[in-house]
Formats: sequence, C-alpha cells, structure tokens
Amino acid sequence: MFMAEALAQSVDGEERVVVVKTLKMIMATARSLVVEGRWRLQGRRNPDFSLARLNSSYILCSRDAMMCDETVAELRTPDDGERLGINSGELLATCHTYRVTEWTDSVLVAISRKPVADLVIRIDLKEESAERLFREHENATKFSRYVLE
Repeated sequence: MFMAEALAQSVDGEERVVVVKTLKMIMATARSLVVEGRWRLQGRRNPDFSLARLNSSYILCSRDAMMCDETVAELRTPDDGERLGINSGELLATCHTYRVTEWTDSVLVAISRKPVADLVIRIDLKEESAERLFREHENATKFSRYVLE
C-alpha cells in the first residue's frame, strides 16, 4: 500500500512542498521475517526519544538466531525543531539489534535492552501491523509508541 504525505517547508523564505511516499511491507517465511515502512508516532511525544517525522525502517528477523536487526533512516528537518535539537536538516541512520522473546504464527515480539531504556517491536502477522515502543527503566511515564505505515 502506497501512502503519501505532503509537508510544507520554508527554505530561504520560499515555501516548498515535499511529498513523502511510504510502503509498508510485512513478509514472513518459515525462517525469516522482513518488515519495511515508516514509523508514525501515536499519542504524546517523549522529548528524550523521538524519531523524525520523515523516517524509514527495515527490519530483518531470523528464527534460527532468534534475533532481529533494524535499520532506521531519519531525515531530521527544522520542522522536527527543538525536540531533536537541530536547526537545519540532517540525515541519520541507526541500527538496533533485538532479541526475539516470542515468535508464533501470529506474532513476533523482540526487545533491545539499552542502559537507560528498552526498545520493543511487536509485529502482528495476522493483522499485518507493527508497533515500536520506547520505555525508560526509571520513569514509566517516559515512553513513545509508534505504528508502522
């Protein structure tokens, strides 16, 4: 499914429209799972951990290794503003490794434990949906929830 979003940006006093097309894909085999798409924030934003609105994610999971690797590319713009601490555009790519804690015919759950917080991905194979959660260890009120589109 293709989706498009138009974002108005002001560059050097001129307004420009940027059209962003996204493709959500969830493909599973007996031994692997591939997920591609864009993460969209749901609910309130955690100021300490936020993805740029313009992002793309690729997740590859191996049943043999019970691991997932995620690569996220973000185009951070002035529209993302102070919450990301930038004044001009920048491109950022990050990689995360997750340990699979559950893999059934209907769901995959994987976690990446960090010193301060956990990243959790949950992929619903029946509904063909995915979510990404960020949860701080010390403060349960600091979290972010994203859904794949």
